[in-house]
Order: sequence, then C-alpha cells, then structure tokens
Amino acid sequence: MKKHQHSQAPVKQPTHAEIAALAYFIYEDEGCIPDRDEENWNAAESMLRRQIKDLTSLVSNDGASRDGSRPRLETSTR
Repeated sequence: MKKHQHSQAPVKQPTHAEIAALAYFIYEDEGCIPDRDEENWNAAESMLRRQIKDLTSLVSNDGASRDGSRPRLETSTR
C-alpha cells in the first residue's frame, strides 16, 4: 500500500504588477526622488519575496503552523 505523500506547491513569486505597485509606493514614500527606479524596484521585489518566504515557513503543507496549531480566523464579537 502506497503512503499518501504531500506534494509541495510551487513557491509563489511576486508578480510584475505587485512589484511595480510597491516600488511606486516606495518612490512616493521616500519623497519622489528621481533616478532611483532600479533601487526602488529591487527593494520592492526583495520585500515581497521575503514576505512570501516568511509566510511559507510559518505554514506547513497541511495548513498547520510550526507548533502544530491551525491558523485561526479573527472574528468580531460585536
């Protein structure tokens, strides 16, 4: 009998649009300094890749966190 193996999903990569939006935000946030397009782009891409990596490491294939608990949805008690 074969054991069921979890296949790992491919790691998500930030899209061109996501990088462009964050790079523009950085541009505006830093005072619209001209000629920093490449630096802003690289910073945005790096930030997004780090976020994806951090999220991926927090959640295993089955949705459980490293401590074995499942993520909980925050609900309002109003």
